[in-house]
Order: sequence, then structure tokens, then C-alpha cells
Amino acid sequence: VIRGSQPRVELHFAESAWDFSANDRMVSLMGSARSWHADGQTLEFESKPHAMVCPMESDQKIACSEFTYGLMSRGETFLLRYHAKGVDGIEAAETNGGLHAEIVATPSEDGQLIVTVLSKGTPFPGAEIIVPTSGMNTEEMTTDENGQIRINTPTTSLYSFRAMVPEERSGTHDGKPYELVRHYTTLTVHDHEN
Repeated sequence: VIRGSQPRVELHFAESAWDFSANDRMVSLMGSARSWHADGQTLEFESKPHAMVCPMESDQKIACSEFTYGLMSRGETFLLRYHAKGVDGIEAAETNGGLHAEIVATPSEDGQLIVTVLSKGTPFPGAEIIVPTSGMNTEEMTTDENGQIRINTPTTSLYSFRAMVPEERSGTHDGKPYELVRHYTTLTVHDHEN
């Protein structure tokens, strides 16, 4: 979610806020994404060379998106699903956007963030989560029994979190069976006017 003179949502295929691919193939993968504001209003994106882009009103603070990538085989076959939430300012990060897998972050009075990984709206213990540290560095952590971690609030103006939530569920995708769904979810916080 980008503020400024042309407020907009940019949907990137990425693992972090600083590492996104700006090529036609990566951008086209997101063409089937279902996207919405926190109030449920559907977002209509236009494909650009660097991202899918949608204008937004300056008072809108949250954008969410989900899409199914497909089946992957890495030791086991699983369905790969992506879930993303972008927010304008850390204050908006504690709002649940209604994603199947989601990260919420709540500032605490001691300058830290309480980061919670959710699965279907419920805290998910033992989730792998990549968190920002200093600059563009990250650290891998695991959520506690409450589905939470505590970290120092990042000082960069753009940062992101990424978590993986496994779900044992049988199904078929394009006629092929699977027994596991891996939900990768991101929370990207933009805390700067420009």
C-alpha cells in the first residue's frame, strides 16, 4: 500500500519487501489473484511491467490478496497457496483482513511488536516466520504456543514478514491429488509518505 500523490496498491510476487521480480512471467502469475480492501471491496488491478497496480483512496489502509500457485513436489506433493496483506502504517497491521493464512502485528508500549500468525482466524503455534531485523536483514523464528513472537519494531520505512502455515487436507488440483496445502502468507508494512 503506497501513499503519496498517487495512492495505490502494488501486488508483487516476492518473498520480502525488497526482493521482487519485475518480469512479465512473475507479474502474470498474479493475474488470477483475488484481491480486496479490508472492507471487502474488490480490487481491480492493471498489469504493469513491475507489478499488478490498483489505485486506491487515500483513506484506505489495507489491501489483501490470495491465489493458488499449483501443485509442487519437493519430497512430497503439496498445493501451494499465497496470501498477502499490505498496510499503510504499522497501526493498520493489527487488523484482520480475512485471509486464510494471515499475519497481524500489534505495537506494544515497550517499542516492540507482537506478531501473530493466524490460520482461518485462529493463532497458529509452531509456524515458521521470517521477520525483519536491522536494515534489510531477516531472521527465521517460530511462533510460540499462542501463535506469537515478539520483536523490536523495525526502523525502516518498508518491511515485511513471511510465514508458512501447513494444512493437512486432501484434494485434487488440475486432476492430480494432494494431501497437504502449504499456505505462505506475507505482511508488508509501508510506513513512509514517499
